[in-house]
Amino acid sequence: RYAIDRFIDQALKEDIEVGDHSSNACLSEEVKSEAVLKVKGECVIAGITMAQKIFHQYDSSLKISQLANDGDKVEVGTQALLVEGKAKSILATERLVLNCMQRMSGIATLSNKLGHNVFLKREDLQPIFSFKNRGAYNKIVNIKKDKLKLGVIAASAGNHAQGVASACKKLKIKCLIVMPKTTPEIKIRAVKNFGARVKLFGDDYDQAVKHAYEICKKEKKEFIHPFDDPDVIAGQGTVAVELVRQAQQPLDYVFVCCGGGGLLAGMAAYLRYVWPQTRIIGVEPEDAACVQAALDKGRRVTLREVGLFADGCAVAQVGKETFRLIRECVDAVITVSTDEICAAVKD
Repeated sequence: RYAIDRFIDQALKEDIEVGDHSSNACLSEEVKSEAVLKVKGECVIAGITMAQKIFHQYDSSLKISQLANDGDKVEVGTQALLVEGKAKSILATERLVLNCMQRMSGIATLSNKLGHNVFLKREDLQPIFSFKNRGAYNKIVNIKKDKLKLGVIAASAGNHAQGVASACKKLKIKCLIVMPKTTPEIKIRAVKNFGARVKLFGDDYDQAVKHAYEICKKEKKEFIHPFDDPDVIAGQGTVAVELVRQAQQPLDYVFVCCGGGGLLAGMAAYLRYVWPQTRIIGVEPEDAACVQAALDKGRRVTLREVGLFADGCAVAQVGKETFRLIRECVDAVITVSTDEICAAVKD
């Protein structure tokens, strides 16, 4: 809430023009977790929850067949959308994992406090309480079947682990998740409930992922990266596809939470093509601002330490591919304090 408030106040002070958003640029209707404001009579979307990422794909095209909440089937087509020099193609995954589509919802209390119309896209309403099933599913479904005979492997202590496990259950693929020994039992059980095998190793994510890479090389399993992969980015970007369909008109601002950059990169690549006048703003915790640090230096850097309050964004270094897309497609990145995150949760 404070991040949006601060940004919009600045925009109004600087008399930022949002441009002409003609209704013929809109599509239909569908969505998930971000927020919309109203600046100078224009609709603005803001992503409040912290998380991660459109779909930037290089060579293939997939059929999109998704289900809206009201049960109406929506055929989106098989053509890849070209994005001028940014991502070679943007396309949606075949009917997203576990019918993950959610509609965009307005938040009256927050809208009244801010004096703007605010809407949220609720990715926390996913079966795994995160958007991570999108990227994991899209990555796995694009791997050649003969390479999947030995199964897949991932390292995670949270959302990505459940995303990979849920996708593997749906696709009937063997799955091994390496998790730090410090992972809470409830998260370990959640992953096992999807039928995945769990191996506990190390005291943190870095040790777990290093061990996962060793197993991957030894057992020739396919490694599923949590964010720095074109197919994963593509899957996360389907959030933006739904957003465009559900919005009544192009939005002035879209605020997207950011950790390793998958969600931000994916959504930005798609929105930059479909809504070129919309300003795309990344939001990350100030004690884990790896994207802001990279933008300041002009290259990827590794943070010495990261805060763990917003654990889904506790990433020390932005991805190589995600950073490339963020630099090209994102207008600005802002940070929020832990106190501001707590206040937003309370609101």
